[in-house]
Amino acid sequence: MGSPTASYRRAGRAVAEELAATIARFPQACLRSDRASVLDQEGLPEEEAMRRELRYGAGVLAESLEGAARFASGVGRHGSFEEG
Repeated sequence: MGSPTASYRRAGRAVAEELAATIARFPQACLRSDRASVLDQEGLPEEEAMRRELRYGAGVLAESLEGAARFASGVGRHGSFEEG
């Protein structure tokens, strides 16, 4: 049967794996750019952090616009990545 702690860990791991699988379906260049931007901005004054955010965002602008158009057509809403 196992301890309650082990049960919570298994449940937590299952939830984490499901969330990771969902996140992995998003455009990878945008995700990586967002992550890099967050890590790069840590502790910076707001003005400098915003400059860096703009730099990272500009690098994935084309993919972002494509994703926004897909989202506007319904893809990605409510966890669905199916077209239409």
